[in-house]
Amino acid sequence: MPAQLRLARAYEEGSGVTQNDPRAVSWYRRAAYERSARGALKLASAYWRGRGVPLDRVEAYRWYLIARLNARPHSASAGEAANRMAFARLMLPASKIARAQHVAWVAERKWQ
Repeated sequence: MPAQLRLARAYEEGSGVTQNDPRAVSWYRRAAYERSARGALKLASAYWRGRGVPLDRVEAYRWYLIARLNARPHSASAGEAANRMAFARLMLPASKIARAQHVAWVAERKWQ
């Protein structure tokens, strides 16, 4: 997983490879599916900004929630996920937040 995150960052920044947002997202997604809080945070950011994937703030919220669930308590990732979720709650209607929470819960159940 650490190698996936390094490769994703290289593609995101164009460091040693040609910059390629869709490839970066692909590697962040792989790390996120392996329960990496950092991978889930980066994937959420990509959805929030529409960078490498279509802009989808509900999907972003879902991945911020998954990042928070998978982060170690009191870690930087947990704090960042909580802050970004608080901001997203200000921007999204309650119905979309509820949908994102449901989808995240279903995903977590599948991974257990």
